[in-house]
Amino acid sequence: MPHPSPRPRTGGHRGSLRLRAATVCLMLTSMLVVSGSTAPAAHAITITSLGTVPSPAVNGHAGLYGWGAATLPDGSVIIGDIWNDRVVHFAKDGTNLGVLFRTQEIYGLGVDPRNGTVYVASSSCCTVERWVRSGSGSYSRGASITNQNFTYPSRVTVGSDGRVYIADMLEGKIYVYSPGGGLQFSFGTEGAGQGQLRQPRAMAFDGQNRLFVVDAYNSRISVFTAEGRFLYTFGSAGGQPSQFRGTNLRGLSIDRANGWVYVVDMNADMVKKFTLSGQWLLNMGGSAAQNATQCCSTPVGKFSDGGREMTVAGDGKIWVGDMANFRAQVFNPSGTPAFAVPNPAQPPAPGGFNGPQGVAVDRNGNVIVSDTWNFRIQKFSASGQFLWQRGVRGRFSGYALNYPRGVSADPRDGSIVVADNFSSLLKKFDANGNLVWRIGGQGGGNGQLNHPSAPAVGPDGTIYVADSWNERISVFSPGGAFQRNITSGGGFTMRNPRGVTVDPSNGDLYVADYAGGAVYRLRNNGQYVSTYGRDGSLGATIGQANQVAVDARYVYVTDPSSGDVMIYSKSTRAFAGRITAVNGAQGISISSSGVLYVSERGPDRVSMWRVT
Repeated sequence: MPHPSPRPRTGGHRGSLRLRAATVCLMLTSMLVVSGSTAPAAHAITITSLGTVPSPAVNGHAGLYGWGAATLPDGSVIIGDIWNDRVVHFAKDGTNLGVLFRTQEIYGLGVDPRNGTVYVASSSCCTVERWVRSGSGSYSRGASITNQNFTYPSRVTVGSDGRVYIADMLEGKIYVYSPGGGLQFSFGTEGAGQGQLRQPRAMAFDGQNRLFVVDAYNSRISVFTAEGRFLYTFGSAGGQPSQFRGTNLRGLSIDRANGWVYVVDMNADMVKKFTLSGQWLLNMGGSAAQNATQCCSTPVGKFSDGGREMTVAGDGKIWVGDMANFRAQVFNPSGTPAFAVPNPAQPPAPGGFNGPQGVAVDRNGNVIVSDTWNFRIQKFSASGQFLWQRGVRGRFSGYALNYPRGVSADPRDGSIVVADNFSSLLKKFDANGNLVWRIGGQGGGNGQLNHPSAPAVGPDGTIYVADSWNERISVFSPGGAFQRNITSGGGFTMRNPRGVTVDPSNGDLYVADYAGGAVYRLRNNGQYVSTYGRDGSLGATIGQANQVAVDARYVYVTDPSSGDVMIYSKSTRAFAGRITAVNGAQGISISSSGVLYVSERGPDRVSMWRVT
């Protein structure tokens, strides 16, 4: 599916993971089953912290990840800085007025024009936040709007009477709430007919109290009364200047004084301007590719991965979140660029991370990390020195990465395979970071992928991919040719495989099944051998199995539900201990010298451990 997969609200993209003090040496007592007996036997392992990569740590957050946008009653603008977990306030001239408040998953912003109350919409199943302004101008969290029927309530707007309109993207429905938060009614059903919606996104009211809705998958704008009665549509998909380039429409805002409607056409890298009746007037923006290997070369006034949400400021200028280029762009009504904030952009520093997920170690001890929320991979020497970065935010082509997750290094030559999750692609780079090939594409057929989470490269170069949404392991040759799929059966069921690794000693596969809360051991032909982490009689169980690594004695699993690294005896399958001095363990890899590398989303780092 082309929309971001919903994430639990608990803690947003980092997860609500308890922060533990770093522990240099932990003696953990665990239970092992003695052969031929059900009586547990005491067993101790020593876990030693070896530091972090890089050391010292580097702040890897960009200055602004522009996404949500809205205008306050005084005409100033707020921008949702989505991966910095904050809403930033700007004057009409672009002066940064500081952080309005901090929260997570800021996809859509809506403002009550009567009093400046701000609503935050996200991918959370059940909640739209309300932030209330005090007499001093500061904001505090108020009572949220909750509905157990929400599936993806990612956009919000507020009428002149204070009623709150929430677009549930996956339901094709608009929910309407009173200013006090009570549900009044809903309208819209999934479909392409009149009054139906397919992935409704941004919304805005005109001066006649008509609600304009981005009907993304129908490539049109649908217009309703404030009571939900369908009026008309305009727009269509096609290649003409007046048409939308496909189905990835995003932001919408209305200049009420002049009767102009602005729509973000993400695929076309443009903002399109219409009259209220739907007559096309002009396009602003346009495409300009980024540098192939690092941000930020796209000039002001152009996009390289489209805009996100947008708003019209009090002076009539059009503000557009340009998340791919770490900024918001501002245009004049004539379509000419006015300025950008910040300018120049403040990209993430080399060597730092924002939401690292995958980690791998090559044959020379170099460490490769997928810096997911910065849309890049980075390579470090065995001593932790930054070597290079590759990737820019984008879809499909070249070095563009769209939320890269797992990475793996070919033990033969140090080449790197990356699971480009949201593009449903696998990309291979040589040891110097040059793109070699890309394979996959979204689908369920042989050779296709659906949100792959992690690859593993075997001793002979064979590539095994945790093809998460297809619930299988896909196998490719070193050159990227499809070979076969490994699916459930014969004693195990894959519900959402997120991780896979190859035991170099015998070629067995270990598959981390996130939804199943288990690790499955398979022969490389797919034959089931055993399960780790599910049998409570063998000790602690896994909540969510994310990534997996193995050595001669142990199986290591990252468990986002606890934030820990769970350790199991390879031979007996019994729980052997856990690393708790981590904060949001995600990826995991082990070097030939026995050093365990763990990517942590809480402190945005890669930590190193030795288990003996």
